[in-house]
Amino acid sequence: MKKCIGIISYLPDDEKVREVRVRRLNKLLHKLDEIFNLPIIIIAQNYQDFLPNSDNYILIESTKPLGIVGARKKLRKVFLESNYDCLIMLDDDSDIIGTRDDAKKYLDQLDQHPGMFYEFNKSLLKLFAISKEVYENIDFDDINPEKGEGFEDRIFVAKLREKFPDKRFIIEKGKLDEYSISTMDANSTWYTNQDIKQMLNNTEQIIKELKM
Repeated sequence: MKKCIGIISYLPDDEKVREVRVRRLNKLLHKLDEIFNLPIIIIAQNYQDFLPNSDNYILIESTKPLGIVGARKKLRKVFLESNYDCLIMLDDDSDIIGTRDDAKKYLDQLDQHPGMFYEFNKSLLKLFAISKEVYENIDFDDINPEKGEGFEDRIFVAKLREKFPDKRFIIEKGKLDEYSISTMDANSTWYTNQDIKQMLNNTEQIIKELKM
């Protein structure tokens, strides 16, 4: 099974925040090259003068912000048009912990269960993986997390569980892990004044409607 990694990324104009985000992204790319050594599709928004260079990287550049859902949809489109069979998802603020052996155990589980979607950590789309045959039949909802309309990752995984219950596989993560600061991140490129309680309520309402 031919696998690739997909990263959605946005670098802000603010010089200090941009510097932090570039540093995190470089750390992530270096780690992925070290332990996975897979092709990496990067939805590169507002990269300007920052152009990471490696034979492993496929940069899809956008001068305009796509938003979280827009970037995820763009990554989906690029993946479905590629010759890869399985996409491993990450955000540019992910921090991966593990060795080559840990990554191999993760990848082996994908190979042993082809044609599925693979949950790594609850509903977070970080080290979450999905096969092309499943992804062809589902997309992200047209909501705007930046405006508090809901958590697109939770909704997406809930849709997968509802629509493809027999295609769900839970990855045994072992020593491989992913850390990110999420909504507590002062250098987040999207989280500012969202009402988290309202976002959760909106998310739960959409998930509830899936089951009606």
